[in-house]
Amino acid sequence: MADALRSNMDAADYKHVVVLFPEVHLRRLRSQARRTRRAVIGVVPDCATMQKTDKRGSCMKVFLIVAGLALACFGCRGRSQRNAYVARITAERVAKDAAFKTQSEPIPMNLRDQLLPLVYYPPDPRYDVLAVLTPSSDAKALQMVYSDGAIRDVRRVGTLEFILNGERFHLAGFVEIAALDANDMFVPFGDLTNSTETYHGGRILDVRRTTNDLYFLDFNQAFNPSCYYRPTYSCPVPPKENRLPIAVRAGEKIRVQPLKAPSYFSNPASRR
Repeated sequence: MADALRSNMDAADYKHVVVLFPEVHLRRLRSQARRTRRAVIGVVPDCATMQKTDKRGSCMKVFLIVAGLALACFGCRGRSQRNAYVARITAERVAKDAAFKTQSEPIPMNLRDQLLPLVYYPPDPRYDVLAVLTPSSDAKALQMVYSDGAIRDVRRVGTLEFILNGERFHLAGFVEIAALDANDMFVPFGDLTNSTETYHGGRILDVRRTTNDLYFLDFNQAFNPSCYYRPTYSCPVPPKENRLPIAVRAGEKIRVQPLKAPSYFSNPASRR
């Protein structure tokens, strides 16, 4: 599970992890678990029975990763791995501040004292969660609304399912049709911290595509769109399906709310 189970995850992250995996991954996960001597229990319903009960006939497999797996994987190394993870996230944030101080974009020179250093929630490995991508069967272009009112063509890569704080959620991932690199997926999302602790227009996760549909969504790396620093930027607005009904207290916060929000955000009727 080299790409699926990061060494920086804490044992508590896997106590109640229940994720639906496509059938194609089941053998791979079991095989990799045996090779690494990790105890994994797969709850595998009979496929024929599942076809009868599942109207979509997807025959998805319920895969339960029990707390014993986490304890076996992380055990005595958990604390040092957690510390290493926090140190890495902190170093990345320091490097971003340094870059923003010297670059002409995205923060205007006259706002650097006001906006830098960027402010964040403390790094929390619990917000670095395992996700499974269900690829979209529809390859046609979709239209996404941007903060300046522009409509851009995007393609829906698929739906990422994950467990956060014991609850199952999903977020859609997209690529812009005009993007030079189709392997970089962006996940715009909103949550209950918007407008009070985080940017009112939501935040973004950048996710690099993998070959096995297994991902980690690290909300500690969630960042404000560029229009937070300068309203004239054009930023993707989270679609309705990507507005989480919880407070995600991880990633970038706001130091000050812009004096005047882009007109799109002040007109809820324009949201799609």
